[in-house]
Amino acid sequence: MRIIAAALSHVGLKRLENQDRFAIHPASLDNGPWRLVAVADGMGGEAAGGLAAQTAMDELELLDFSALCEGDTTRILASWATQANAALLRMGRSIQGLEGMGATFTVAALCNDTAHWLHVGDSRLYLFRNHRLRRVTRDHRFLQPLLDSGSMAPAEAAQHPMRNRLDQCLGCPQFKPDMGSFACRPRDVLLLCSDGLHDQTPEESIAAILDALPASPREPDLEETALALVQAALRQGGRDNITVALACVQG
Repeated sequence: MRIIAAALSHVGLKRLENQDRFAIHPASLDNGPWRLVAVADGMGGEAAGGLAAQTAMDELELLDFSALCEGDTTRILASWATQANAALLRMGRSIQGLEGMGATFTVAALCNDTAHWLHVGDSRLYLFRNHRLRRVTRDHRFLQPLLDSGSMAPAEAAQHPMRNRLDQCLGCPQFKPDMGSFACRPRDVLLLCSDGLHDQTPEESIAAILDALPASPREPDLEETALALVQAALRQGGRDNITVALACVQG
C-alpha cells in the first residue's frame, strides 16, 4: 500500500492569528508504505490556543514512528495521547496566562492496509470512498448529544451561544479520546480538517471537490484539492482558521 498526502492551513478572513496546526509523517514519499496525518485546533484564548496546538504537534514528534505499524497501532496512539494530554495540563497549570489551554486533535495512521485513528474535540476525520463522503468521527461538543437525539436541529445549534463549547480536548482534565480503525481500499481518501472547514462548507460541497480528483492522483493533485477545499470555506466567509490534511491510498 502506498499513500500520498498533502495539507494546507489558512488563517481565514476574520482572525489575526492561525491557531491550527497539521502534521504529515513521513514528509518524504520515499520512506515506506505508511502515512500519519494529524490536525489540531488550539483553544484557550490568544495567548494559549496556538501554543496548545503547537505543543500537541511537538509532542507528536516524540512518537516512535518506527514501531507505529509493528504493534498495536491504536494502543500506541492512545498511550501517546495520554502523555501529550498530561504535558498540556502541566503547562497550563504551571505558566500564568495559559490556564485552560487545550487543542482539538485528530490523527490517522495508515499502515498495513488499515487506518487507525484517534480523535478528541471538533476537528474531524472523513472517509471518501466510491464517490461518497462519510464522517468517521463524532464532535465532542456540548450540544452534540442534543443533535444526536434529534432534540435540536443543526440550524438551531449553529446559532446557539454554546455551539462551539467542547466537552473533550487535548489538555482537558477529563480526557477520553475516541479511537477506531477500518480497512483501507485503493482510491480511499481520508480528509482531516478543523472546524473552519466543516462548520462553513456543506458536506455536499466537500464531497464534490474530492470527487473531482483524477483516477490516479499525484501529490500535486492532492495539493490542488486541499487548496480547493480551503477556498470553498473562504467563499463561505472564512470566519475561522481553516486546515485540511488529505491522505490518498494508491493501492
